[in-house]
Amino acid sequence: MARGIRKTRENLDDLSRLFLELRERAGLIQPEAARHASVSQSMLSRVETGRKVPDIATTRALAALYQATPDERARLIELVTLMEPARLDSRLVMQRGKNLHFQERIRAIEQSSALVRAYQPGVILGMLQTPTYARAVFTAPRSSRPTNSDSPAALAATRASHYRQLAEDTHRQWTLLHTEGALNWHIESPAVMVAQLEQLIEASQLPHVRLGIIPARTPSRVFAPHGFHLYDRRAVQVGTKTATALSENADDLQDYENLFGELERMAAYDDPARELLQRVADAYRELGAS
Repeated sequence: MARGIRKTRENLDDLSRLFLELRERAGLIQPEAARHASVSQSMLSRVETGRKVPDIATTRALAALYQATPDERARLIELVTLMEPARLDSRLVMQRGKNLHFQERIRAIEQSSALVRAYQPGVILGMLQTPTYARAVFTAPRSSRPTNSDSPAALAATRASHYRQLAEDTHRQWTLLHTEGALNWHIESPAVMVAQLEQLIEASQLPHVRLGIIPARTPSRVFAPHGFHLYDRRAVQVGTKTATALSENADDLQDYENLFGELERMAAYDDPARELLQRVADAYRELGAS
């Protein structure tokens, strides 16, 4: 995770340095450049000091104003794309299979967020999965797999490494919610589930992680059949069986903010959550001994 954060910082530094160099080469001072590009001087200053990532339209306007070369223009667009969710007219960006730019974009969003919130109703969240649980997830029967996808073993190894990164990532806060139904979805064997539940108990004790479990039969005013991740209040990632959707649309964000707030109020935390996890783990132990 630390390596990823450094990479994000390097991309920001490259972007801000390139904008500054191009403006100076064009012989423009900040107020002139801002006026010609129809942006504020303060916004341009934040771009050149690595505190602001402009949108694609502003990037293109500045590149044209500075008479950037085709290679320089392409580099600016690449860096902006890596650092921000896609800014398209559509409400959602759907990605199937392996796309390194899309994955890097999500990674950059996560690493620049102070608060990550996630909910899963039917499976353990990826960053909390043990190696054996992750392997079972990626070797589950599936009618087709993308031709450019990594092998299930490689995917499982990457997924399982996320827990170690989470445990070390004290620079942001995590609120992670599961339903009790996700704990009772029996993956592969009782032994796999016991190890997974023990890791959840461990995760619940991390100072920067707030792990919540929504007990079965808790009265609910909402329906939340699919999982999602919220990154601060600027992007939401929704996972489906075959693709990932990413949105920064204000209406989408508000809907998922409201939904997460309801789910958060329904969950048990700390000792009550650990007691529930322990009860489920003990049930799996009895199942394995029978």
